[in-house]
Amino acid sequence: CLGLFFDPGELEALLEATVANVFAINRSELDAINASTRSSDYGISYIKCPVCSKLMNRVNFGSKSGVIVDRCRDHGVWLDGGELRHLFEWMKAGGKLLQQERDEQRP
Repeated sequence: CLGLFFDPGELEALLEATVANVFAINRSELDAINASTRSSDYGISYIKCPVCSKLMNRVNFGSKSGVIVDRCRDHGVWLDGGELRHLFEWMKAGGKLLQQERDEQRP
């Protein structure tokens, strides 16, 4: 299935280390990245954590990335094949900066 499991905080640390030099938001690139999201190609299914075997929650990473990750609160995050690349592209286009900007504007 080409999926990857990350321990708690490991995915965030990898993304930060890889795309730490992003200082601008490219809205057209973000729109193109989110338009290419393939999550609708697959049915919704809940998978079990590879550590504790409990069903994991499905959450949108970064709330606006368009990548629905499977998260075990205690053990980590599962990404399906292609989702890590999508997150890298989202971060490089300024997705995290846009999310921070929106969070700061909330009352």
